[in-house]
Formats: sequence, C-alpha cells, structure tokens
Amino acid sequence: RINFTNTGGSPLTVKNIKAGCGCTTIVGWQQTIDPGQPGSFEIKFDSTNFLGTVTKSIEVESNATNGLAKLSLKADVWSPVKVSSSSVSFGNVLKGSSVAPKAIEISVVDAEPLELGGVTSLNPYFKATLKPLEAGRRYQLTVSVPEVGERTQHGELVLSIGHSKLKEMKVSTYIN
Repeated sequence: RINFTNTGGSPLTVKNIKAGCGCTTIVGWQQTIDPGQPGSFEIKFDSTNFLGTVTKSIEVESNATNGLAKLSLKADVWSPVKVSSSSVSFGNVLKGSSVAPKAIEISVVDAEPLELGGVTSLNPYFKATLKPLEAGRRYQLTVSVPEVGERTQHGELVLSIGHSKLKEMKVSTYIN
C-alpha cells in the first residue's frame, strides 16, 4: 500500500496511475485529495512468472507541479532453485548454419536436495537436455538448435521442479 499526503494548497487530482507491465495492477486510488488530507492506493504484483529480484515501474500522473511521479517496486521472489539465466538466446544466425549448444546452470538453494524431473520444450525447434552436475544440488540445462531455419523462433522450456511450492519453472529461448 502506498500512503501519501497532499502537502499542497489546492486539491490534488490523480489523473492516472500506470503500471509498467500487466503483472502489476493498481487498486483503490482516489482521484481527488484535498489539501492536508491523506490518500493511498495499493499495488498488486503477480509474481507467477518471475524468480529472484524483480523491479517494476509505476507512473502517477497528477495536477501537481511536477505532474508525473515515478515509483519503483522491488520484489525478491523466492524460489527453491536459482538459474544462471532465465533465457537462452542464440542471436542472429544465417539459415543452414550450425549453432553451438548453450548451457545454463540450475542450483538448488532450498535446504533439501531436489531431483529435477526433466525438461520439456514447448517449441520443437529447440532441443533441451537436463544433466545432474551434483546430485540434488546442481544441474546443467543444455539447449540446442539442430537445424537453423528461415524464421525467427521463440520458445519456452518447462523445467519440472517438483517442489511443494514450485512445481515447474520456465526458461525462454530465442533465435533470429
């Protein structure tokens, strides 16, 4: 909840509050706050597709002297695992070229070891394998593109985590 007070000498009109992405919504903001009176609004953040430290922006548009106030929301989204990267990009590649596989590391940060259940590619263009480096603690996710085609490809890899609080997580893939 964001609490503030109108310290000006005239009514403060909040014209709009915009969140930087669809994962962040604003609830219950008042449109006019009299001088000396408090106002508030609530920020709701859906952390479903995020892990680790996340920063989101919010813009408050009003009739105040500066007219636009920029706020930042910083959250630390808990996960039983930590990934070295949440995406794998092969960049720009010519059709017919061969591309070296790319790997990211997955570390279990939870107190208990986890046996990851495997990986599924939602785009068959990308092939993925999961290999344990240290049983229950560290894994390597390797992504490859067997044959480079003509079009840009995006995809997601779904890792089966199997933790009671996090069943799966996604890693984005991209090639142009």
